[in-house]
Order: sequence, then structure tokens, then C-alpha cells
Amino acid sequence: MALVNTSLITVGVGWGIGRHYYYFTDVERFMATKYEYLAQPPGVMAPAIARSAFALYILKFVGSSTWMKWTLWQTIVVQMALCGFATVIIIVAQCQHFNRLWDPTAGGTCWSPNVQVMAGYIAGGTLHLKLGLDGRPDKNSHQLASRSHPDLPTHGHHEKSQDEATNQDRPLRAYGNEYFVRSLP
Repeated sequence: MALVNTSLITVGVGWGIGRHYYYFTDVERFMATKYEYLAQPPGVMAPAIARSAFALYILKFVGSSTWMKWTLWQTIVVQMALCGFATVIIIVAQCQHFNRLWDPTAGGTCWSPNVQVMAGYIAGGTLHLKLGLDGRPDKNSHQLASRSHPDLPTHGHHEKSQDEATNQDRPLRAYGNEYFVRSLP
């Protein structure tokens, strides 16, 4: 898939992809836009297939960890369904005639560009929810927080100010993957 995408983009570069649209002749504008749109479906599928293949590869190393297997299978499904097939369907189906994307004289109408923008937001948000909010705290988060949060005690051997001494006695509360000092009145 990546080879097909790269080949189509290379042909498009020959027609002017990379130059400013203002300097294109009508034929160059037509052909460059055509190859750009033809390259999009394989360009979208190639990384989705690669990430899914890597997740399949990792599956043989997770042993009996059910949650890890479940997470990897979810990743494969999300990559292929949402990032792959759904995006390709939106690209191909956004106009009544596919060639309308690069040929304004072709018949039919196209969806509003906002449809593709909204689909991108939905895909990105879904991936964020799937991959970023898995509810598992990072086992090293307390170390990261203690090094970066100014209200948390340090483990150095320097003289402590009154604020540092007070903060050291405050209990830590966990929120997701980070720890915060409890605010006391």
C-alpha cells in the first residue's frame, strides 16, 4: 500500500505537487490534483495495516495477559475500521462521481468539506479515548510527579523552606495517571 501511495505521489510530483498552485497550468492542476486524490486511499490504509500488523506481532509476546490481548485486539479493530476503511470510504464516497474531486467539470455534487473535517475529529477523539484513557495508572507516575510538581517534596539534601516542610506532610491523591498534593485550606 505504501508503495502504491508513494508511486502515485511521485507521478503527481512530476505534474507539479509541491509547487504553488498559482503557477500551475490547467493541465498540471488537473493531473496533480488527480494523483493526489488517487494516492490518498492507499496512503491512509498503509499506516493502519502497519500498526495492525505490529499489534498482531506483539500478541505472541503478551502471554496470558487478558487485558493486554484485549487492548491489542481493540487497537487492531480501531486501526482497520476507523483509521482505515472508514476514512477511505469518506474519501471515495464524498462525491457522486469520484473524478469530481479533481475534475470540476464532472457531473454530480460533493459533500461539504466539513464532513471530512468532522470525521477527522471523530476519528482522533475515538483514538484518544481508546488509546489514551485506558484507566491504568502509570507505575512510575509518582516519580515523575515528585520531580516535576513544585508543591511535592524533593528527595534532595538541601535546606527546606517553611512551604516545603508543610507540603511534605500533605498526603498525595491520585487522579488518573498523576498525583497531586491535596489542597488544604
